[in-house]
Amino acid sequence: MAEHVEGFQGPLTVKQFEGGQSNPTFQLITPSVTYVLRKQPPGELLPSAHQVDREYRVMHALWDTPVPVPKMYCLCEDTSIIGTKFYVMEMIEGRLFTETHLPSLTNEERRAIYLDLARVMALLHAVDPDAVGLSEFGRPGNYYERQIGRWSKQYQASKTEQIDAMDTLMAWLPDNIPADAGSVIVHGDFRLGNVLIHPTEPKIVAVLDWELCTLGDGLADLGYVCQEYHGESYEDEGLASVDFEATGIPTEAEFVAEYCKHAGRDKIDKWHFYLIYNMFRSAGIIQGVYKRGLDGNASSAKALEYKEAARTRSERAVALLEEIALFLGTNIAIIALISVVFRLFGFEGFLAENGVDLNLQALLVYSAVVGFAGSFISLALSKTMAKRSMGVQIIEQPSSQTERWILETVARQAEQAGISMPEVGIFDSPSPNAFATGWNKNAALVAVSTGLLRHMERGEVEAVLAHEVSHAANGDMVTLSLIQGVVNTFVIFLSRIVGHLVDRLVFKVERGHGPAFWIVSMVAEVVFGMLAMVIVMWFSRWREFRADEGGAALAGKQNMINALRRLQSASDAEPMPDEMRALAINAGKMQAMFSSHPPLEARIAALESSI
Repeated sequence: MAEHVEGFQGPLTVKQFEGGQSNPTFQLITPSVTYVLRKQPPGELLPSAHQVDREYRVMHALWDTPVPVPKMYCLCEDTSIIGTKFYVMEMIEGRLFTETHLPSLTNEERRAIYLDLARVMALLHAVDPDAVGLSEFGRPGNYYERQIGRWSKQYQASKTEQIDAMDTLMAWLPDNIPADAGSVIVHGDFRLGNVLIHPTEPKIVAVLDWELCTLGDGLADLGYVCQEYHGESYEDEGLASVDFEATGIPTEAEFVAEYCKHAGRDKIDKWHFYLIYNMFRSAGIIQGVYKRGLDGNASSAKALEYKEAARTRSERAVALLEEIALFLGTNIAIIALISVVFRLFGFEGFLAENGVDLNLQALLVYSAVVGFAGSFISLALSKTMAKRSMGVQIIEQPSSQTERWILETVARQAEQAGISMPEVGIFDSPSPNAFATGWNKNAALVAVSTGLLRHMERGEVEAVLAHEVSHAANGDMVTLSLIQGVVNTFVIFLSRIVGHLVDRLVFKVERGHGPAFWIVSMVAEVVFGMLAMVIVMWFSRWREFRADEGGAALAGKQNMINALRRLQSASDAEPMPDEMRALAINAGKMQAMFSSHPPLEARIAALESSI
């Protein structure tokens, strides 16, 4: 230290910082100055991991830029000194927050810190690598191809069990990479837990932990931070269950908009890719941490707590991918169908030849407004409608041991699923039934019937509650409303076209609309509505399998199977209101194509065949 750090005077006391799963970090305390030493962990390391020399180089290069970093003093690559490479840097006074929802701060401070996180990220991406001597810090081009390859290899090298979701992501990501956006300095681990906040002000004074820094697409950093809005965080449940209005924390859209404002960017295409890529990458990183824990060379004993983390993160990424694919696929399929029908039958040319004055663009906008308005009004009123139509009695103060147990069970499951505590209620019905509803996964209602409580064992009831909590956590209420809004739009759109054609071409109405338009439109709306219902119900059945998986994860697979078998042996359930039926545990018997639920035997078989 005396030889390489100007002004150093001992004696020296060494104290390790708590936390961290990568490179061990220590305070070097002298009577006048405190330094920070960061070193590689001991033992055999994965290829290209724990490169403290890269950390030193990038922070040294950024020292004279607007990006806040500590001053670098020296880098030692001689492993004979302390056993590994290490570097020494300035100790900056500041606050380190690891809890993403910042519970100890005010709303104004929370908001300011998150918005400053977006601003500082944009500052980093604005730095010219050539100007600071980092032009060769990473290979040019093919950033995502190289990153996906790297983390796939590192995951395979640290793999401890089969995770199907990781295989799915490794297959999907290379085929869906966005166009190359050029190269900027990418931090690689940019998040709240890797920045120091001013001791008294809500602003960032230092960005730390540059081990994964390289040249690439800045949106990788943005997606990395924003995965926390989807429940991906190293320290806690992330921001998935946060009440943004109550806490002051900006929403995902606000955070992205703040970054774009400082980065001079108008929009971001294929945003879902950046989220899914980072969920995959995080899963690969955390699997490496867990493997180091098993091998005994992790920086913290906490590494062994990450046994299920890679599976959980990758499965969330696949779930997000499936939701996006399903919604886009439904929308594209309907639009494609309309386009094909119009071209096959020559509708547009036919309309023009016959002087039919139909503005298709305006009609589509009108249909979307009406279609989505109806869907979202139903969503907004769903809890109120459920309480009234089913006679749900909300458990506010439990009046029995059973009610207390139900509340405690739902509270525990909601915490595990990463959502706010739902309202919990009981409705009077002799049939075993339950449902979840609500406009937001963090403002849901979970209700069970008196018949279900009478006919099922506690383990089975717990599984049913877990099934409904999973519906809420998966966002099924909102997703179903989006799907319903899309199909509503095209039902209205097509029915009005049919009515207009009949009105103009058959009844020769030249201006306005005659009775035929309204009659034919209503009939067509009923017909198209029935066809559209097939799509909505197919989606509902698909989500039911997902909720069964979630129920099994929260309450045990055997409990979930037992609950379904109990339903199988029960008598037919009472009919439930339409708005409740799609998210109920047992919706009764309907024709297969119009059923909101798969057959119970199919659901049981799916669970029995799962790992």
